[in-house]
Amino acid sequence: MKGTIFGGAGFIGSSIVSLLDDIEWVAVDDLSLGTFTNIRNPSAKKVRGDISDPKSVDSILKDSPDYVMMMNGLSSNPHYYPDPRRGYQTMLMGALNVFDACRRYDIKKVIYAATSSVYGNTNVNDQRENINISPPNFYSCAKRGVEDAARIYAEEYGIYSVGFRYFSVYGYPERHKGIYANIVTQFIWDMIKSKKPVIYGNGNQTRDFIFINDIVEANRLAVMKRLRGAYIMNVGTGVNHSFNDVIALINKHLGTMIKPEYTPNQIHNYIFDTLADTKKAEELLGFKAKTPLDEGIKKTLAFYKQGGLT
Repeated sequence: MKGTIFGGAGFIGSSIVSLLDDIEWVAVDDLSLGTFTNIRNPSAKKVRGDISDPKSVDSILKDSPDYVMMMNGLSSNPHYYPDPRRGYQTMLMGALNVFDACRRYDIKKVIYAATSSVYGNTNVNDQRENINISPPNFYSCAKRGVEDAARIYAEEYGIYSVGFRYFSVYGYPERHKGIYANIVTQFIWDMIKSKKPVIYGNGNQTRDFIFINDIVEANRLAVMKRLRGAYIMNVGTGVNHSFNDVIALINKHLGTMIKPEYTPNQIHNYIFDTLADTKKAEELLGFKAKTPLDEGIKKTLAFYKQGGLT
């Protein structure tokens, strides 16, 4: 089975390529945010390419892989300020380049990264795929645009797709993301060095944290499952934890008592609480996250304590 993945050198993309090593991968990345050293799969073909360049996408997909994954794009809202245009080129125009190449080369399956950020500050009991949403920022708006394009390409051209609304993904390798890495990972990096982690607000804000290996498993199931149409699915654990909980768990595994530094939260449109309704992914893919936060933090700590991808 042959797969092409855009954003293949990033956090999620490289993990998919590394762990699903029975697939013949072409990993494409412009290396603006990722690095090919993240890929721990020696048989993967690595291609430097820009998804926002239609000629580049065309040349990469003309061999018609069995499916295409899009795990690319500026991965958090701060990347989109003050000028969102580059983000939209790589996210939305990049997706249109991929879908159009799939149309011309008769590639029938696309799997892509959407985001739970589209829910904004929707009540945590209502964060499910069928509610009306109003994306709160440039990042989530671009992601929602990809969802709409996927639906239309399915209706008009029979290109089937699965868009995963990822919740708060943590783990490794994230070193290349620096200050844009998941908050769990950033806390770990600080606390390994006995530094106080910084929390904006009082630390009671919550996230549905999901470990990277569970994300990879969701993508494996999407590859194997034959779904016809355009599907959007939450990928989370169905359990949320506060930032203070995360600090306590890291302290437990380090054997420390490091207290965070609290600072006023002045972020506009800050999302305070997330919690995935996971029923749809369970019903359609048989997916259920298996890694509790305590276990995921333990594994992530072990990786970085050993100097993982320093």
